[in-house]
Amino acid sequence: MRLKKITISNFGIYQNENTFSFPYSKDKKVSLIIGKNGSGKTTFLNAMKICLFGSMILKNRTITKNYEDFILEKLNKNALKENSPKFGIRATFISNVHNYDGEFTIERNWNLSDKFNETVSMHRNNIELTEDQQMSFFNAFYHAFPLDLFDLFYLDGEKIDQLSVLNSNIFNLLESSYYDLIT
Repeated sequence: MRLKKITISNFGIYQNENTFSFPYSKDKKVSLIIGKNGSGKTTFLNAMKICLFGSMILKNRTITKNYEDFILEKLNKNALKENSPKFGIRATFISNVHNYDGEFTIERNWNLSDKFNETVSMHRNNIELTEDQQMSFFNAFYHAFPLDLFDLFYLDGEKIDQLSVLNSNIFNLLESSYYDLIT
């Protein structure tokens, strides 16, 4: 999976609509998100996970009260105070999951007007998928990219700090791990 673009609307520290693009180059296949503490790096990763995994982030296939509370806690506080109508995440990526290759866009929006309501739409190569097609994709995707594996490949820098307590030479550890993955 290769992320092309993500738009985060009124989620975490990201107020209004914020779009991030990731141009691809055969020579540069890794994207790094860097910034000062509190600049939104972890929120960015959480937004990606929620967009891709939805309620599965809490190990549930359906929306539960825990998931609702989890999402409500993540929404931008200023936008909530201003009764903003737009809360959501949209990610566009290239998939190479078996039988599901191509460009996909997943959009997850939350409407808070009457009660919590999440809508999900998905497009493959600019063609909208039915609910059955979406479920089939998500089943294949979750099998190919379990949440724990996602966390490994989209590593949060704060977790590197936690690892460094265990190993004083974290760069050698990461380098040897990378070498093990490609051999």
